[in-house]
Amino acid sequence: MSGPTPEKALIGVPDRWMHCPKTGKLVDGLFFPFKTPLCSLYDDQIEKKLRFHPEDVFNHPAVKGKKIGLWVDLTKTDRYYFVKEVESHGCLYRKMPLAGHGSSPTQEETDRFVRLVQGFTRVKDEQGNTVDLPRLLIYDIVHFEDVHVGKENFDIRFMCIRRELIEPRNAAIKAGRIRKEREPMSVRVKDFWEMEALPKLFEPKFTKNVGHEIDGLILQPVDAPYTPGRCDIVLKWKPPSHNSIDFKLQIRKQRPFDDTSISFSIPEFTKSEHNCPRVVKEGELPQHIGYLYVQHANEPMATMKATKKLLPYDNKIIECTFEVCSVLQFCHYKTGCERD
Repeated sequence: MSGPTPEKALIGVPDRWMHCPKTGKLVDGLFFPFKTPLCSLYDDQIEKKLRFHPEDVFNHPAVKGKKIGLWVDLTKTDRYYFVKEVESHGCLYRKMPLAGHGSSPTQEETDRFVRLVQGFTRVKDEQGNTVDLPRLLIYDIVHFEDVHVGKENFDIRFMCIRRELIEPRNAAIKAGRIRKEREPMSVRVKDFWEMEALPKLFEPKFTKNVGHEIDGLILQPVDAPYTPGRCDIVLKWKPPSHNSIDFKLQIRKQRPFDDTSISFSIPEFTKSEHNCPRVVKEGELPQHIGYLYVQHANEPMATMKATKKLLPYDNKIIECTFEVCSVLQFCHYKTGCERD
């Protein structure tokens, strides 16, 4: 069983916990440090005045008028309190176990924490409403000052981003020359790893500590220079749930297919100068069929039933995904993607 139990509570409170200060001071209006709270299962081992529950964190005077939105658990165990005691307050819970007393976080652990916090960072507008802070992700670099870095391999380009852009910014922030809370967006580098790290990127230890949805992996060649526009050697893998295709939708009225159970097919055509499907004849019951064209193709790649929801998007670019049963599903209309 995960989480605390009466048996786990018998292990006792953590070393040095009893007289450790319950909380620290609010840092920069954003971070509220506190020692690990213990659930009520430990109450009979602790004097009443020393007890410290998750509820006490949310009710602390230091956070009055504020909302704790992200709770980062740095312990190596789940025996101290229930996750639901945090999430019941509408707070996002993330586990990032560290070695603890006597050990400093590694650089990798520090980077993970920074990514987690940056991914969550939010700001308030002039009316005091909480809004998402846009994030500028730096994937690559073409020129730095007068140096054409784009002709170098990706290792050199990535090193340039870190040394010339990210590290100087971090130093300026630490020195107080840049006030992050006043920036209109966060700026950070898009991290890349060697291929052997791929299995770790699918483990919950990594995915649960990323502050945004993971929709795929970019496979970036190391030895090639930067290539503007379309680049066929930069690949992106997506899980089936996120794999989509853009089509130009053309809706036609025509007689139903003989086998109405077919939802994904290549239609037969009556050849005409416009290569259009045969329209409905008098006496036949019509239905709307959506024909899906890829760029520059004269014949559709597939068809889908044109529902009432789909009718406004005739001759528009739409995004579709494949369901497990090989049926194309409409996702949404792609604005600004009109094609002839």
